[in-house]
Amino acid sequence: MPGFYTRYQKQKFQNYCYKFMNFLKNAHNKTVVEGRVIEVEIKPHILVLAVPSQDDNKEIIAEYPIPEEYKLDTQVDNIYFYPTGEFKIICDGNMREEGSITLSSRYGENKISLWAGSGTIFLEE
Repeated sequence: MPGFYTRYQKQKFQNYCYKFMNFLKNAHNKTVVEGRVIEVEIKPHILVLAVPSQDDNKEIIAEYPIPEEYKLDTQVDNIYFYPTGEFKIICDGNMREEGSITLSSRYGENKISLWAGSGTIFLEE
């Protein structure tokens, strides 16, 4: 039944997008609880959650893989979450007030918007 399979894959993709967004929100919350800066580095098929340091020896806290069948499209390189609840978005080496991460698959596309000024992360469907 191709119809059932397609609905299942769409729902699976939708669930993944929510998990992806929640990974970012949890990183945001973790900084407030732990009282330290946390960096999320965005790579083509993985998100790396780490504590930044002066040298290149970051303390990696978690990695969040992005399945091969999903495409990540963004200009955001890094997000720095601060214990104050604020965060900074880095795109091509420049700080921005807003950014977005688009996840797509053959079953749909969702955009996660980041607003540094208001400290908001939300999923646009």
